[in-house]
Amino acid sequence: MIAEKLLARLRRRGQGQIPQEIAESTSRLGEQAKRILEDPTFQLAIDVLADDLAERWRTSRVGDAEGRETLYRLHCALREVEAKLKAFLGDAEAVATAQQLREERREDWAA
Repeated sequence: MIAEKLLARLRRRGQGQIPQEIAESTSRLGEQAKRILEDPTFQLAIDVLADDLAERWRTSRVGDAEGRETLYRLHCALREVEAKLKAFLGDAEAVATAQQLREERREDWAA
């Protein structure tokens, strides 16, 4: 899972700038990712920036290959940030589902 790999890397680096309580848990990382993704200010910033980059690309000179490439790469990077947050959320949901299945199996064995 992406989050597990990220958390392992952060642990090796001494947690980076992520608070300990988030870095310790895929579930907490997913919760924070969900909070960010659902934040209307974050979404507005992402949408405004994406629109700005697209407009700058549309109005750039066709011969300005370097400038257009830079704008395209910025747009891709912006979408990658969103994709990573969604991956963290997906990882957390997968961990929760796996935990629920383990608990159900334990209950079945206990019965």
